Amino acid sequence: MVNVGVVGCGGIAGAHLPGLKKNPDVKVVAMADINESIGKKTAQEFGAKFYSDYRKLADEDIEAVFLFPRPVPRVEMCVFFAKQGVHIFSEKPIAIDLRSAGRIVNAVEKSGVKFMVGFVLHFFPAFRKLHELQTSGQLGELTTCWTRRIWYFRGLKDVWYSDPAQSGGMAIDYFGHDIDWLRWTGGEVESIYGRTATVTEGLRCEDNVWAVATFETGGFGVIGGSWSSRMGDCSVGIIGTKGTAAINGDELRMQREGDKEPVVVPYETFNAMEAEDKHFIECLKTGARPEMDVMDGYRSLELGLAIQRSSAKNKVLNVLPGRD
Repeated sequence: MVNVGVVGCGGIAGAHLPGLKKNPDVKVVAMADINESIGKKTAQEFGAKFYSDYRKLADEDIEAVFLFPRPVPRVEMCVFFAKQGVHIFSEKPIAIDLRSAGRIVNAVEKSGVKFMVGFVLHFFPAFRKLHELQTSGQLGELTTCWTRRIWYFRGLKDVWYSDPAQSGGMAIDYFGHDIDWLRWTGGEVESIYGRTATVTEGLRCEDNVWAVATFETGGFGVIGGSWSSRMGDCSVGIIGTKGTAAINGDELRMQREGDKEPVVVPYETFNAMEAEDKHFIECLKTGARPEMDVMDGYRSLELGLAIQRSSAKNKVLNVLPGRD
């Protein structure tokens, strides 16, 4: 049994809490939220103690904490709990600037706690199966991979993540998942060229992001998305030297050398958020490294910022660690 604390009971927490509640290896002993009404109600449902100050959780017998607040206030929480020797699950992005992210990395590495970032695409059943097709060699060597997520976001000007001061912008918050998927699929990114645009009148951040990345080991990846498209369209896929596989909706299809037509690839279905949180708890029990650790969070942020910078400079950037 792992005793855990939870900070932040609204928003994305609603997708995590049901799985934590039914996980037999988890006991939520304390919760914190600046909204006392929501926090107290949620804590009561778990039979947990409630605090309006997250730092009070360190006084409880907790081994790990799940952090669900917005990116900016989450930075101090990560540093605080790392210094207390408490293992950390943090929603993405790790931060919105590299200085803040660096503080987290330093605190985590100095304390030796485990740190996992909520890049949940690793645990979406179709994405996980697609990754398995690649790593098993069924598609051959990677030629290219892509994600495309376009849709129309009404009311965008009224939400916090359209404020770069709170979210870092679309390339940082929203595209953190896509950037992480690039690295999970193709390995370390060597260079990147990005273009961003703001087409919604009065919007403070970009609402269209596209980027082409080259991988250190060969091949390239393309990610793109829009919040201003009147038509919705999502696609994810991999082109290899021996075959292609792609996800459209809930269907994963693959076509390899010799196949007359694409075939539907079956996969096990499960709740991605529950699987993500379960993986973190298993890592605490076994001592294993989380699939998405603190440096994966740092690197994803670094590449998101590089996309914004590349667009502003209109040039390809070398983005291998330690270079510009």
